[in-house]
Amino acid sequence: MAEEVSQNKADLILSPLSSTHKREKLIDYSMAITENQLVLISKKTTFNPPLLNIWVYFDPFKSMVWLVMISVVIVTSFMLFVMNFEVKSICILFTHILALLIQRPLDLDLTQTSSKLLQLFIAIWALFIFVTYNGNLTSTMTIQSPPPEIDTLEEILAQKRHLVMWRSTVLTDRYENASKGTLKNRVWEYLINADYQSFITSSDELMDLFQKDPRLIYFGEVLELTPITDYEFIPVKFESKAILAFGLAKESAIRCLFDYRLLKLRNLGIFHKLYYKWIDPNARDVANMEVYPFGFENVVFPFAVLGVGELFNDEADIIASTLSVTTERNKVIDFSIAILGNPPVLVTKLLQDLPPVMNLWVYFDPFTWEAWLALAFAIGILLLAFLCLSSFEIRLGPILSQILGLLIQRQMELPFIQIPARLLHFYIALLALFVFTAYNGNLTSTMTVQGPPPGVETLEEILAQKQHLVVWRSTAISDRYKNSLPGTIKNQIWEYLIHSDYQSFITSAEDLSDLFQREPRIIYLGERLDVYPSFDFHFTEVEFEPKAYSAFGFQKDSDIKCMFDFQLLKLMNLGIFDKLRIKWLEEGKAASKRLTL
Repeated sequence: MAEEVSQNKADLILSPLSSTHKREKLIDYSMAITENQLVLISKKTTFNPPLLNIWVYFDPFKSMVWLVMISVVIVTSFMLFVMNFEVKSICILFTHILALLIQRPLDLDLTQTSSKLLQLFIAIWALFIFVTYNGNLTSTMTIQSPPPEIDTLEEILAQKRHLVMWRSTVLTDRYENASKGTLKNRVWEYLINADYQSFITSSDELMDLFQKDPRLIYFGEVLELTPITDYEFIPVKFESKAILAFGLAKESAIRCLFDYRLLKLRNLGIFHKLYYKWIDPNARDVANMEVYPFGFENVVFPFAVLGVGELFNDEADIIASTLSVTTERNKVIDFSIAILGNPPVLVTKLLQDLPPVMNLWVYFDPFTWEAWLALAFAIGILLLAFLCLSSFEIRLGPILSQILGLLIQRQMELPFIQIPARLLHFYIALLALFVFTAYNGNLTSTMTVQGPPPGVETLEEILAQKQHLVVWRSTAISDRYKNSLPGTIKNQIWEYLIHSDYQSFITSAEDLSDLFQREPRIIYLGERLDVYPSFDFHFTEVEFEPKAYSAFGFQKDSDIKCMFDFQLLKLMNLGIFDKLRIKWLEEGKAASKRLTL
C-alpha cells in the first residue's frame, strides 16, 4: 500500500499491515501512541470462581456504604418501634398500625428506645468497620492466584502446546522478521510448522479453535472472550513491550507540531478535521473513499496498526501503525516519539473437565439493591418465623392458614416488652452470621476453591509440549520473532511456527476464534484481542526483550514536517490541522475516513 502515499490522498495512515522494508523507507515508527498489552489466553481446565472478596471493595468512607447502613438502621428502628409499642387492643391490623404511627399515645419509653437504637447503630458500624479492615488486610496477605503451568514462551514451545496468534498484525510481523535462533524466530517457526491452525483472523475463529482444542493457547492482544469464566490469562512475561502506535511520514512538514504524547488533550478538538484512510493491503481497488468522524473514544488506538503505502505517492503526511521498527522503515520514518506500550499475552481455552465449584457468597455484591432486597426479604421471613414460633402462644396448632391468621390478628397475651430484646439479639446475631459467612465465604473461596493451573506458563513449555501456537501474521511481534537471533527463544518460537503442520498465523479475530473452535488446545501469542465469550479463555501476560515500536511516523523529506509538533498547543485553535490527511489501512478493506480525535 506504499503507492497510495505518493497520490497525496491522506495525511495519516492507520493499518494493521506488517512491517516491510518498503514501508520502512517511508514511515517513522519512533512515535508510539498506545502500548497494546499482549497476553496468553488459555481455556480453564475447570471452573475457577472469581478472586473476589466483597469486603475488599467496602469503603467506609463512601456515601453509598453509609446510605446502606442508615437504611438498615431505619428499617430496624421501624420494626423495633412497632414491636416496642404496647397495644391495648385485642388485635393488630396493618391499617391499625399505620393509624397508631400517626396518632400514638405518649406512653412509649422513648429514652429506652433511643438507647437501643444507638447501641444497634454502634454495633453495626463497629461490625462493618471490623469486617472491612480484616477483609482488606487478609485478602491482600493471603488471597493469591495459583501459579500457572507456564511462565514463558519457551515453556509453551517445550510443551508443544497449540499456540495461536493473530494473522498479519504487528505481533506476527515481529515474529516473522525475528532473527534466526531467537525466541521470536522459534515461536514463528513453531507456528508456521505446526500441524494445526496457528493463526486466526477473527475472534469467532479463536472461539472455534478453543472449542476444538481446549489446550490451545492464544498469544496476542487482549481479547474479550465470552463466557469469561471459561478462560484465563497466563501471567507469562515477555522480554519487552510491544508498542502499537501511529507513524508519521518521515520528513513531514508538520513533524515538529505533532506529538502524540499529548493525547490526554483529546478533548481539545485538534483533530476534528483530520482525514485518514483505511485500506486493505491486499485490496486492489483503493479508489473508494469515505469520510467519517473518528472520536478518541473509539477503541481503535489500542489496536491501531500502520500501513505506509500512501506515503510513496505523497498521499498522506501521517501514518498510524503497529508495525515494527526495521532498518528499511527507519530510513523513511522517525520513531523518536514513543507514547505507550502493551505486553503480549498468551490466550488458551479453558478446559471443562471438572464440574464447576460454586460459592454463593462470592457473588453477593453489597452495593447492589437486589442483594440487599434479597437479604432483607430473607431476614424478614426469619423474623416472622421467630415472632410466630417464639414470641406468641399459638393454641390452634401449627397449621399454615392458622399461622397466617395469627400473624394478622394475633392475641397479645405475652408481655410485649420481652420481644424487643429478643428481636434485637436475634437481628444482631443474624446480621453477624451473615457478615461472617459472606466474609469467610469469599476469603475461603479465593484461597481454596481454585481450579488446576493452565497447561503452560512459558513459551518453552509450548515448544516442549508441541502445543499449537498461533500468532498474528505480519505484525511487530511476529517481526521481532522472525528477526530474532538464532538460538534464542524467539527464534525457536519462529522456527516452531513456520515449521508447524498447522495454521500458525492469523489475520483477524475471526480466524483466531475459528482456530479455537477447531483446536481447543491452540495457544495464541500476541496482542490482547476482544474475544467472546471472554470467560472461556485464559490470559497470560508476557513480555519481550526489546520494545516493538509501532508508532506515529513522519514522512521523511515532507514539506510540512517542521510544522507538526503537538507540544505547540498554542496553535491548536489556528486551524493548522484542518487539512491534514490521515489514512487508515486495513487488510481486506478499502475506505477513506475522516478523523475527529
